[in-house]
Amino acid sequence: MANRFPRYYDVARCRSASERRVRWVVRTLIGLLILPITIADVVFDSLLMVNSLVARPLEDVVLDVSALPDRIARLVADRTGRDVDLEKVKRGEVDFFRLVYHYCVERARRHLPKMQNYVALYGFCRTMALGWVLLFWLVVYAGVARRLSCQQAAAWAAVSALFAYLFYLDFLKFFRRFSVEVLMAFVSIWRCKPSDAAPATK
Repeated sequence: MANRFPRYYDVARCRSASERRVRWVVRTLIGLLILPITIADVVFDSLLMVNSLVARPLEDVVLDVSALPDRIARLVADRTGRDVDLEKVKRGEVDFFRLVYHYCVERARRHLPKMQNYVALYGFCRTMALGWVLLFWLVVYAGVARRLSCQQAAAWAAVSALFAYLFYLDFLKFFRRFSVEVLMAFVSIWRCKPSDAAPATK
């Protein structure tokens, strides 16, 4: 929806200083763990501008014609009983996706199999990416411990980092398709008052 993503170390939403410190430490550890994906992402994005393809926003016609942010704000207000600032929805400051997804699960039966397929695919790709990342660090350890020669360790590390990055790209692709499918299903089944729309039957 063309929202700006917060920076990786943006912990401004944490309520206390201790929570901010814990969040910062956890994100640092995760950043070190996925370092091979990060390096590959920086290299390939600088060469091929990959991120502009996998993270592109929805088409303007979908956002403008369907008035999607306005519909989301009304759904959140209907479900939570609180008024929601439309500008906060547009800026991505409202956690709305889970409400939209469950609304579609209850009412968009024809879209559900496709959404669940995308969930299975992006979950599989995420797991495979993690597996290749762990193999990368295992190879690095084997190289440092002299259980592999420098050439073998470098070759296996490069291969495992490449496969981790490819599965990461697949994860992004299927997660984006899942998100778009949920939002398009939401647009298709929307009613002026969400609470007035009864769940669809099979």
